[in-house]
Amino acid sequence: MGNLIYLIFIVFIPIVLIFLKLKGKIGFKFVGMGILASILIGLIVNVSIEKEDIHEKFIETINLKNDQNYEKAKLSLRIILQDGSDSYNRIDERKIQDKEKFKKIKKELIEYYFAVIIKSINFVNKVDRNCKNLFEFEKELDQLNFGKEMLIYCGLLGADPIEIDGYNKILKIKISEKESLVDVVKSSCK
Repeated sequence: MGNLIYLIFIVFIPIVLIFLKLKGKIGFKFVGMGILASILIGLIVNVSIEKEDIHEKFIETINLKNDQNYEKAKLSLRIILQDGSDSYNRIDERKIQDKEKFKKIKKELIEYYFAVIIKSINFVNKVDRNCKNLFEFEKELDQLNFGKEMLIYCGLLGADPIEIDGYNKILKIKISEKESLVDVVKSSCK
């Protein structure tokens, strides 16, 4: 497919434009801009078509039998999770040969995400509530909100729903507290 696009946009269209210029049908500026646009469009389309599908790359990587690929597969799965549940659901688990490795990666990612959530929940800022620290409070609020997103990842990976629900309740409380703190500090800074 890439070769066909290359032939059409980078070879055929510029040749046709040059031919039409030689026949006197179109002007020099039009030919120059047409060739430039055709080459740019050809390169952009070619790159977008040849972009590797992350789902296929993940399956290919997880099926390889060495430890370096284990970390690459884990990173690919994290990227897929960040694209959302639709992206995660597009993984064809039937193509995965090493089901145990896949379960191990999912378990490790669940543990990692829960550890990050716990860290954000347990973080206590002992900084004064003044305008200089507003940025820090907002950053902590962002971390807590990101923790809610990580709960979604854990759910997709198959974490215990009761555990997810428990962390979700804690995060809601912490987010509410932090939002009120940010509002108080913002109002005092005006």
